[in-house]
Amino acid sequence: MGTTKPLRESDILFPSANILGNKANNFNAALGELKRSNLSLKNRFRSIQHDADFVCRVASQLRLLPLIANERCGSWYIPPAYKAGSAYFKSTDGHHGQWSFSLRRLNLHLLDVIGRHGGCIIVDSTRRGKSMPDALSKTVPIWIAVLNRILFPDIRRPGLLTSASVVGESEQSQMVARLETFVSDVQTLDLDLGAMRKKLKDKPMRPFWVTPDSDIGMVVPDSAYHAVVLCTASSRSSSADATGGYVQGAADDAESWALGLDPVTFWNNTIVLSETSEDHLPKVVAELLSKKASQPDNIEHGGDVLASDKRLRLVEPSKCVFITDNATADAIRNDYSLVISCSEKPRMSSCQKDLHLQCKHGKIGSRQLRQELGKVFAAGSPLRKLCEDAEPKILVADHEGEPRDLSVGVALAIICILCKDDGTLDPQILGLLASDSNAPLGSLTISKTIIKKRLSWIMIALPDAKPSRATLQSVNAFLLS
Repeated sequence: MGTTKPLRESDILFPSANILGNKANNFNAALGELKRSNLSLKNRFRSIQHDADFVCRVASQLRLLPLIANERCGSWYIPPAYKAGSAYFKSTDGHHGQWSFSLRRLNLHLLDVIGRHGGCIIVDSTRRGKSMPDALSKTVPIWIAVLNRILFPDIRRPGLLTSASVVGESEQSQMVARLETFVSDVQTLDLDLGAMRKKLKDKPMRPFWVTPDSDIGMVVPDSAYHAVVLCTASSRSSSADATGGYVQGAADDAESWALGLDPVTFWNNTIVLSETSEDHLPKVVAELLSKKASQPDNIEHGGDVLASDKRLRLVEPSKCVFITDNATADAIRNDYSLVISCSEKPRMSSCQKDLHLQCKHGKIGSRQLRQELGKVFAAGSPLRKLCEDAEPKILVADHEGEPRDLSVGVALAIICILCKDDGTLDPQILGLLASDSNAPLGSLTISKTIIKKRLSWIMIALPDAKPSRATLQSVNAFLLS
């Protein structure tokens, strides 16, 4: 009697089923290839330029209101010559159930632009399947509503205005219920409300929404308020767009596709990029980046108010703490009483007015910062000796590029310890540190409220700063321990 072979899957499948299965696999493979080809560099570049044309038309029709890029992707949709500045509203602060007014991203620098021009156009985009990003549909409207309540409590307010096509009644009511909490949170910062009202010329703000599928005529400027136009650059794509090559939100998540290309370099080289074949684009992009890196001045000017500022920033209302990057610090260090550098390896001389904090890039450096901060206030440190000076100037420097993370953490610790609420140096603390090199910091009273207030100073001085959660946790642990 012969042996019986085990039953296989192919023995019980009808031939037609195998054929159908193969066809399904082939179809899925074809769809995957179509998606990959649609998301090519060439299609992304064309889609970005297409959407930028729409943004420029919106600006032209709306009294030439200044264009503000909501970073990170907003700058891709605005030619540098037309860009008036940047905003930093995150979609995560507008996600359902997570609505928030970020005390780390105050965006108060926008009040200058809005007041000066009677409004502005904030540009952003979103990827396939949505008509507008949460940053524009919810985060910015919350920001406007909260600031209006704080700055103009006596003016009859419209409350929270949102786009009815995106935000339903239930979500709207839940967001409104949180507004008073957001207002209370902002009030703890003790901001200069009078100065903020003056910037807005005593007029509240009102949001409007514009997309490629909407009527720009719905934006009705009025002398009673400043129009903040929330412009979604990308069209809500349909299934037909896959064959047409259009990519909705083409600039989103640029780190994953742009090969290191940035918006300014893109706009400065649109002709050569458009004339280059898909296969040769990576090589051309690499050449452009190499050429840019070899240029002596790497600051991106364009029309960006923020980018055209010097890399050096004073943390007001203090008169003594400045933030910059290491490259700038090397050039101007002789003008300062103390230079504190955050980097993996020492780059400055070993003179008494230099202090190096050994911190790597990223989360590792943020964790290292907790221990390195002890050097700043340790017995015999340059800062303790500096406390004898009447008007010290302290420069805190970070890794190359715009100062955003570690330098913010160091500056935050310094102003929390040395400065009073009005920004002046606390003579009692200075005396304590200067008179006794072994004086402990444990006697200082620093609360989370004080840390939040001081952080707001930095975020107003450096609206483009991005202190990571890990860095802020290290500072909190150092100050509160």
